[in-house]
Amino acid sequence: MAQDAKTVVADAQKALGDPTSITYSGSAKDVSFQQCGANAAAMACQGTHDPMRPIANYVRVIDLAAPTSRHTGDTNNIGPGGSTTVTPGTFFQQVTPQQADLSQPWGASLELYITPWGFLKGAAANNATASRKRVDGKRYTVLSWSPAVKAPSSKRYAINGYVNDRNIVERVETWNGDNIMGDMHILATYSGWKDFGGSMAPAKIVQTRGGWPFFEVDVTAAKANPHDLESLALAPATSTATSTSTPPRLRRPRQTSGRRSGSKEALHEQHTPHARSVRSARNSCCLYFPDFERLGSPAAGRRSRPSDLTERNPQ
Repeated sequence: MAQDAKTVVADAQKALGDPTSITYSGSAKDVSFQQCGANAAAMACQGTHDPMRPIANYVRVIDLAAPTSRHTGDTNNIGPGGSTTVTPGTFFQQVTPQQADLSQPWGASLELYITPWGFLKGAAANNATASRKRVDGKRYTVLSWSPAVKAPSSKRYAINGYVNDRNIVERVETWNGDNIMGDMHILATYSGWKDFGGSMAPAKIVQTRGGWPFFEVDVTAAKANPHDLESLALAPATSTATSTSTPPRLRRPRQTSGRRSGSKEALHEQHTPHARSVRSARNSCCLYFPDFERLGSPAAGRRSRPSDLTERNPQ
């Protein structure tokens, strides 16, 4: 790791109080990707990722020594297919020490490493580099590093943390493979940093995936190095039938042209009388039917088939 990057990491850890663990709580909301989070308060889907599902009594624990992460909260879910039956549930997600191993699949561990605390731990241990970049008119020092595990393409994953002039991590971004989006951009922003009774934490956390809102937290309390760490945000009992880590997958409104404003990674669909293509910014596949020919006579029945079928990878 270059000396300037080491200094940036150390200064950022110091600005956050250099904790070995932290817990924060408040309220949150989530949604399954490319779905909507219809719930007891908003039973009708308004569009993709609208509404998001509320999570009450939200608590998260991050243990950097293990390392591990757990978060939980209370939900009210409705059934699929237009059901109006409301069922209380429990949100729970975790990154276990085994999943946090950076030689393991990136999709399982990134939820720990896109937090400011997890990111800095990874930066300190994985030869981070430092550069300067302007985002939305603001200058940042950008720390970048890669986990040991590689993508299926054999390319290295990348994770970038944006440190402001007060040595606070405001943004963390990475990419992960998705069946629809290809290399999907995952961005977590951390704003309203303040001292919660001696513990630094952001008041607002927003995570987007592919440009869409995915997970949000309004933080009302935080504590560094809690003495009761092991008893916080525990997994629900396995006998709890209503426990769920993600909202029910509901039928979403059909999207016929989908580039979301301001998102380079957004899904884009096109329909023609004889063809349909799905493409995103990267690593996507398009099936193209350019011309149809009639086969057989009217008496034998009118059938059609594509005269050419081509697989494309639009860039």
